[in-house]
Amino acid sequence: MKKFLTILILFFGLTKFVEAQNIIIPRPKNLPEYIISGNDTIGIVLTEKQVQKIVTDLELLQLLKKRLISTDSLIEAQVVVINEYAKQVALLNIKVEKLEDISIKQEEMITNLKQQIKNYQSELTLANQQIELQGQIIGNQKKVIRKVTTTRNWMIGGVSVLGIAMIIVPVLLVH
Repeated sequence: MKKFLTILILFFGLTKFVEAQNIIIPRPKNLPEYIISGNDTIGIVLTEKQVQKIVTDLELLQLLKKRLISTDSLIEAQVVVINEYAKQVALLNIKVEKLEDISIKQEEMITNLKQQIKNYQSELTLANQQIELQGQIIGNQKKVIRKVTTTRNWMIGGVSVLGIAMIIVPVLLVH
């Protein structure tokens, strides 16, 4: 605002100064142009469009300051970037939810697998106990088989001896 007022004051002051001095300033081709007297700059020559642009820019600046909005020329780019980041954040939130679901499922799977391992271990101990019992049963059955075999052999031997004795005793008695 101060710059604008300074420009306006210089512009009107310069026109009054030029009128008072009857100095004719040729219209420069490339505006804005500085008017220099000695080593001092006494004014700036601007076109009407340039002054209007300055006024418009100043008004916009004041409005933006009232609204606490930055005058950065990259506001639109920032809005686009922020919008893209918002989309990325939303996508990342979805991914986080999916990963949390996967994590929960994996923890459940781990718990199930641990339970299965415990079950297999208990089944293994039961199978080992059954193997030991079967070994004892087989040992006992072998003992029974030996006893039965021995008893049968004794019976066969006894019956054979008795049969031979029954044949030999009457034969001896007859003679």
